[in-house]
Amino acid sequence: MLREIQRMKKMLTELILCGRFFMTFLSFIIKNICLILANLQTFFYLILAKITEIEFFLVLF
Repeated sequence: MLREIQRMKKMLTELILCGRFFMTFLSFIIKNICLILANLQTFFYLILAKITEIEFFLVLF
């Protein structure tokens, strides 16, 4: 009986450690995706600014 309980305890601690690792991994991935999206957004804003600049010059001439 005691051995069974110890085995269950060991399994639980392993599960908790795996879950913790998985959660940190997931949060890391989500942070990176958010950073990439923010960079893409600024990149698109720069492209849009360039396009509007070119259109502005075309209107002037």
